[in-house]
Amino acid sequence: MFKLIKDSYKMYLKSFPLILLFAVPLLFLSGITVWIENSETVNRGMLYFHYFAFVLIPLVSVATDISLYRRFFGFSIINPLSSLKTFILYLLTQLALGLVASAPIILFRYVFETFGMPTLPSFVLAIVLDLFLGIYLLARFSILFPLIIQNKVPSLKDFSQYTARSYKDWMSVSLLIYMPYVIFNYVITCPFLNTLVVNLFAFVFVCFNIKYVETFRVPAAKAEAAKKTSVKINVPAPEKPEPVKISKPAARKTSASKTAAPKKGTAVRKTAAPKKAVSKTPVKNKP
Repeated sequence: MFKLIKDSYKMYLKSFPLILLFAVPLLFLSGITVWIENSETVNRGMLYFHYFAFVLIPLVSVATDISLYRRFFGFSIINPLSSLKTFILYLLTQLALGLVASAPIILFRYVFETFGMPTLPSFVLAIVLDLFLGIYLLARFSILFPLIIQNKVPSLKDFSQYTARSYKDWMSVSLLIYMPYVIFNYVITCPFLNTLVVNLFAFVFVCFNIKYVETFRVPAAKAEAAKKTSVKINVPAPEKPEPVKISKPAARKTSASKTAAPKKGTAVRKTAAPKKAVSKTPVKNKP
């Protein structure tokens, strides 16, 4: 797994100009949002735009990820909206995994503060504990994203087999791939620099997922292919209906047909004609 992590960072650094190009709309929109949040004078139009950007940024983020996945996988169409089903499924999966990763932090922090622990220590301890639970699940289930792009989403059983690596391996992914994102998000205090670094570093996740999918094949795809093959072999082809033979009416027998025609090359036995009956009365002699 360490080699896979190393290859992911190499891919990220090698493809950074391309990633930066695809991330321009996301960075621009996020930068305007940060500027509005830190502006002293905000008019009503800017406030409406800020609310609109709050909904638009996740959509732009998903579109950027899908475009990069399609570009790295060699799709002929990079447009993220070419398949609305893929776009919606990707968005819902991202929201669900975001809740899975952040819910333990909220829960642990609430428990620690309930027992009287100060705010900052309880928050730091909650993040550390979340590394072993929420971020671990995030690292493992994020492999779904490239499978969604390739329309190879397996069942839960097949996915558990596909990602059946040791807990130590996934913890190394959580620590070396996902934990820097969390640290940058809370350590960098400058809003604009924070937005730039965090958004760009998030594409390391994309590189790791691609490397994982390229290294390990999906078992569900093999099972499905085998199933289709078995169906083709075992199911007999539909039988063609036999043509219905219509029997011709028997020819009417005639007296001529009773006499069989002689075969060619066979000697025909001649039948002697019947002789006329001769009268046996004695002839009288004339005087």
